[in-house]
Amino acid sequence: MSIFIYLLIASTGHAAEILTWEQCVQEALANNPALRASNEKRAAAEANVKAARSGFFPQLSGSLGYTKTENKTGTALPGAVGSESNGDSYSAQLTLSQNLFAGLVDQAKVDQAKANRDSADAALLAVQARVMADLKTAYASLNFAQSSSSLQEKIIKRRRDNLNLIQLRFRSGRENRGSVLLSQANTEQAVLDHLTAMNSVEAARTDLARVLGREPGEFTLQGDIPLSALPAEVPNFRALASVAPDIQQSQAEFAVASAGVVTARAGFMPSLALNASTGETGREWFPDRDKWSVGATLTLPIFNGGRDYYGTQSASASLMAARATLDNVTRDKTTKMRQAYNAYAEGIQKVKVDTGFREAAALRAEIARARYNNGLMTFDDWDIVESDLITREKAMLQSRRELNRLEAEWLAIQGKI
Repeated sequence: MSIFIYLLIASTGHAAEILTWEQCVQEALANNPALRASNEKRAAAEANVKAARSGFFPQLSGSLGYTKTENKTGTALPGAVGSESNGDSYSAQLTLSQNLFAGLVDQAKVDQAKANRDSADAALLAVQARVMADLKTAYASLNFAQSSSSLQEKIIKRRRDNLNLIQLRFRSGRENRGSVLLSQANTEQAVLDHLTAMNSVEAARTDLARVLGREPGEFTLQGDIPLSALPAEVPNFRALASVAPDIQQSQAEFAVASAGVVTARAGFMPSLALNASTGETGREWFPDRDKWSVGATLTLPIFNGGRDYYGTQSASASLMAARATLDNVTRDKTTKMRQAYNAYAEGIQKVKVDTGFREAAALRAEIARARYNNGLMTFDDWDIVESDLITREKAMLQSRRELNRLEAEWLAIQGKI
């Protein structure tokens, strides 16, 4: 009776939202917090590229000034004429400057900004791939929990039917009390397994809601995740690794370090700039006396305490470190890509194996039940066959869930979604 009550409570409840895989993908791409943050970082990097180009354009500024001067001693200030050393003065001025050469630092800043943008692009691809991998894992976990719950309901029914059969044979004197007790224990174990599966549904639903960027709520899944096919031939893992987002990020960091060396060396080079200004001065507002100037400035660095020298050494060391990091990341990515490929290939085969075992176990269980009913098989032998069927059914569900995870990792390590 307790089993009936439990199943009735577990099966009742209000209708929940139904989500398909395609709906989950669209929702995750739109609402996942990590993906939104990566998109904003990419937008910031693009804005920095435009800001870095400002060094090639003229700079225009305006200024308004007011000065009050008082000479209490009555003595003219140095450079002043008569009483003009006291009183108010106003000025309005426009200044235009154009950098002609700044030791290649302007171009280096643009190159650095572009490299940072490329790094942000690669990071966005990596985050997209990771979000999709997390989504597949969470979706597969909830799908597994739902399927496991349904399977446990069937197992409970099967165990109950078996218990009724054994009790009937026990009352007729053809079975012993120990078989009845074992069958009762198996039935209670099935109830416990169903409770565990139901709890797993809630935990998996919460995790999937996190990846989707929504608050936890009531929803169920409909449909499986479509799996990508493995390449017909073993791929060139180093070639695949060379275009992965991780490698692209390391390449961008190497480009940033290269531009940093150019920036550091700019301190040894002269700089040349043109500037012009026009304005008005006077003792009343608005001032009415014109003034203008045109000039050029050539700056020659001589000595700044060794800052440029040591800055160049630091930039060169950072460049060598970026080169070594790129080499290491490439080798590491190649190794992990091969491992992910092998694991996915093995996972595909394992699903086939577990499916075959499950089909064989189902047929053996059907035959064993008939033989037990006819008195041609002992309870112990029949129980072994029944337990093997349940084990094979659980293993098949688990291998399918694991295959979704392995496929997600195989795509994620390539930067694919």
